[in-house]
Amino acid sequence: MHFCLKPKYVTVQRFSGSGDQGIDIAGFANNERLLGVWDNYQCKHYDHPLRPSDVWVEFGKILWYSFKKEYKAPRKYYFVAPKGIGTQLSKLLGNAEKLKAELTANWDKDVRKKIMELEVPLEGEFLAYVQGFDFSIFDSKTGLQVIEDHRGCPYHTARFGGGLPPRAPTP
Repeated sequence: MHFCLKPKYVTVQRFSGSGDQGIDIAGFANNERLLGVWDNYQCKHYDHPLRPSDVWVEFGKILWYSFKKEYKAPRKYYFVAPKGIGTQLSKLLGNAEKLKAELTANWDKDVRKKIMELEVPLEGEFLAYVQGFDFSIFDSKTGLQVIEDHRGCPYHTARFGGGLPPRAPTP
């Protein structure tokens, strides 16, 4: 996927493994990379459409590490999953205030002790940061949107077929 995002960004980088701080693929809009304008693509491979319980900790990581100034909060944060996004998560992604309220309600059970072996209580300055955070950055990409993004990739025809693009008219 990350090869096909290159036309949209100055640089694209894939992060993986433990210690990725909630970043799978980052598309950087400028050369400041994680300290500038960037978008995050969080890829999840489950045997079911994504549920809120599958990704609460992912929200927590972005909030925690941006609060700690490990990086600037991304401009956009997309969940990408082969089975898509379930109805409940989709509804939350469409309602930033409800998403914030649900994450806060589920913090102690699903996030507090799951960010890289840290215990991160939702209190004090961090709570104020979360309450002021713009939750509208969180969204998802459907399989069709990912394929559409992929059209600009030089590997698209080999992977999906469809022949060559139409030639420009001959002068």
